[in-house]
Order: sequence, then C-alpha cells, then structure tokens
Amino acid sequence: MASIASYGFVSPDDLCLRQVVLPLQVDQSYSTATFEDIATLAAAIYAQRKANPQNPLLGAAAPQIGRCQPIIFVDLAEGLGPLTLFVNPEITGFSEEGTTDYEHCPSVDPRIWACVFRANRIRLQALDILGNRVERDFEGKQARMIQHLCDHLAGMCPPDRVHFSGGYCHWVLPHQSEDYLKNPDSWPVIYNPATHSGSHCTEGECDVLTQQMTECSLASRSRILAFKAKNF
Repeated sequence: MASIASYGFVSPDDLCLRQVVLPLQVDQSYSTATFEDIATLAAAIYAQRKANPQNPLLGAAAPQIGRCQPIIFVDLAEGLGPLTLFVNPEITGFSEEGTTDYEHCPSVDPRIWACVFRANRIRLQALDILGNRVERDFEGKQARMIQHLCDHLAGMCPPDRVHFSGGYCHWVLPHQSEDYLKNPDSWPVIYNPATHSGSHCTEGECDVLTQQMTECSLASRSRILAFKAKNF
C-alpha cells in the first residue's frame, strides 16, 4: 500500500502542522492562490480515497498537505460521499456532553491511535465554496471530524488534544489494526501523554509518542483556550 505522502500529505514532523493558521481576509471572492490550495487539498483526499476505498479519508485540513491556510474538507456522508468545503472554520459552540473515542490521523506516526475526548455537538461558522457565510450545527461523528480538522488549523494533532482535554494513546502496529478496531477499549498498550507514562510501552515507543505530543505553541494554546463552550 502506498504511503500517505504519495498522495501529497506531509510527514508528521512538517512544521506546517505546528503553525496556527490565521483566517483569510475575503472581500468578494477567493484569490487564485486560495482556489489552487482548495483544489490541491481536494485532489490529495480523492487520490487517497481512490487508492484505498476500504479505508478512505473522511476529511483533511490544508496544513496536512503543507498549505498553511484555513481550509478543510469533510465527508459529511461518513464514507465515500462528496466533500464539503469550509473556509475560515470556527467552532463557536460546544456541548458540555462529550465522548472519548479513537482517532487515527495521517499527520501522526501511523502506530499511534489517540483516544480523544470531543464534544458531542458543535456549532460551526465558516465560508462556503462561494465565499458565503454559513452557520451549521453538527453532532456525533460529523462533530468529531470537524473538531479534529479544526485542531489542525491551531497547530494541534490528536495527541495534543489528549494533553488538553483528556484521554490516552494506544500503540498499534499495522498488522494489529484489525484486532484493535474490534475492541479498542480493551487494548493493553496504553500511553498517557498527560503523565508521560505507559503501562506497556517500550522505551522506544514512549520516545516516539512523546515526540508526537510536542507541546503546542503559546499561540495555539491561546486559541484553544479562547473557545467558549456553550449549550445550544
């Protein structure tokens, strides 16, 4: 199977993944450069989905392809449905109720699965493909995907979210992923980035996990802390 890099995605150590992406200033329409970034991101996602339809990406953010722009695509059908574009996405409301569930990310070492706490419902403000302002509520898997992708715009990957919001990481080798997905809650190889400890990690595994959980920049922390949880 081809690596994720072959579809245009950057490696986990790419600096673009650690930058806070600022909103675009949009007057009437997107610039040619922005449209090129939108097209490049869509092409990378569709290339991966075509090559790997059994495990398709359900979305991606522009920093994951090395473009530090506030652009995300989400498959709201949660399968091989069409991609929905959001530019300048901002989560303006979170439900207090949430769920801890596993997330696998092409921008993280492929052996790391992070069990991340996410709000069950969110409210999103963004611009659509035409530059029109939209506001929508999402719940369940859609809300989780959008929170995941918006984290990328704040320079965060799933292990960082574990550090901020609680959860833990699993170390899963490629040949173990099928067994892991059957019952991730019982998986014995657990690492907790918040305490830098793991009950079943070797020294090498912990080194990789700790590197992946590199602290966010002060700007990233400020942006995350600025989000206001609201009931709606």
